[in-house]
Amino acid sequence: MSKQVHDPWKVVLKRAMTDPAYRQALKADPAKALAEAGVKVDKATEYVVLEQTPRKVYLVLPQLVGRSAGELSDEALETVAGGAFGRRPGVQNFSSSDDTWPNA
Repeated sequence: MSKQVHDPWKVVLKRAMTDPAYRQALKADPAKALAEAGVKVDKATEYVVLEQTPRKVYLVLPQLVGRSAGELSDEALETVAGGAFGRRPGVQNFSSSDDTWPNA
């Protein structure tokens, strides 16, 4: 029997899709709302919440990798290995085809 892993990022996003008050709390103080949901929050990091609408879509660009070295760092290589481009520790990527995604 496999042990189910709790992913606080999924919990945050699922709740934000259905709970207007929680959405407001995330927008007002993202770090506090994320920490309360069990996300490890770095005090030196700024957390920004953007609300997508049918007429506004946000494209989040990954950090720029330095070109002078001519090759990826081990950490950057880990993020692209195995087809997981754009993933970073603590960042959850979702798609509407994800079977864990709530029906909208």
